[in-house]
Amino acid sequence: MNDQVCIFVEATLSQDEIRQIYPNAVVKPSIKMGDVLLAIRDKFETIVIIDGVFGHVPSVWHKEILYAVENNITVIGCSSMGALRASEMHTCGMLGYGKIFESYINGVTDDDSEVAVSFITHMGQVYSTIPLINVRLSLSNYPDCDVVLDKVRKIHYTNRNWDMIKEILTPPEYNYLHDNYIDYKKQDAVCCLRELDKIKVKHVQNNEVQQPSAATGKTLFFKRLYQKTLYDNQFDFIYAALEKIGFVEADIDNMQVGKDDYELAKLMQLNTVEQQKLVAASLTKIKQAGITITQRGFAYLIEQFRIESELTNGNQFKQWVIERNLDLSSVENTFKNYFLIRKFIFAQHELS
Repeated sequence: MNDQVCIFVEATLSQDEIRQIYPNAVVKPSIKMGDVLLAIRDKFETIVIIDGVFGHVPSVWHKEILYAVENNITVIGCSSMGALRASEMHTCGMLGYGKIFESYINGVTDDDSEVAVSFITHMGQVYSTIPLINVRLSLSNYPDCDVVLDKVRKIHYTNRNWDMIKEILTPPEYNYLHDNYIDYKKQDAVCCLRELDKIKVKHVQNNEVQQPSAATGKTLFFKRLYQKTLYDNQFDFIYAALEKIGFVEADIDNMQVGKDDYELAKLMQLNTVEQQKLVAASLTKIKQAGITITQRGFAYLIEQFRIESELTNGNQFKQWVIERNLDLSSVENTFKNYFLIRKFIFAQHELS
């Protein structure tokens, strides 16, 4: 069991700053889609989300976080993407911390772009543009807060620095903001990490987690993300799922492997007799369940398979089939059987 903390941070704090506060943490860059699943695989007990990507890279999914909570992992968010996700999911077991998190859940703002920044790292130091949420909170006692905020909002987050702000504000407005500016994103992150152990203890003592239902994090799309993130290829995922279904051992031992079963096992590169018998048992179970696939559905699935496998060229696909020693006369039926098994897995199997 890995009792270390996994922290996703990049723009808000530097590596050196984190080591000074929480030296034993495992630090990873801004969180993206699939990263929570990898943290679960690596058996972290606590995940702290501070920074996250968006736009050109898919952001971390809510379903991933729910799945972590289901697996009794403490997930805490603050400052930036962490504060956003926590404000959306604090009723589902994720913990939020800090002034920015509170600003979202209390309706001070609902604009997720207010935490966005552009940044670079040089010689271990992080240099970022100014997030609008810091401007908002720094102006909380200024009489014309909304007026100044609207002016600063017009500067795109990638260009929002002190020189640009100075150009659009009056001298009194600029001086007040500059003199009273606080980096709340950084402040929240620092305080969260300093209080992290206390937060975890309080979380357990107060039993704050509201567990999602067992099916919450396991939609079809989530299962596909799970497959792509944690397995080298879809065949490995499907076989691992089949192993967890729990067939009666006697049924497996007595199973006869027919031609269809053997061809499917070759497609999935399953070479042992035990693996081939498991495939045979799976196909039998599917037939008993009455699971089918339409010709139109098959055409779509085989097209997607070829795209994902980079086999869109007909000759490439044929060569791929030959290399697996598949029977060309029955390859369509073999793929239909594979898609039936995959449909069965996605429809019924619970991840673990």
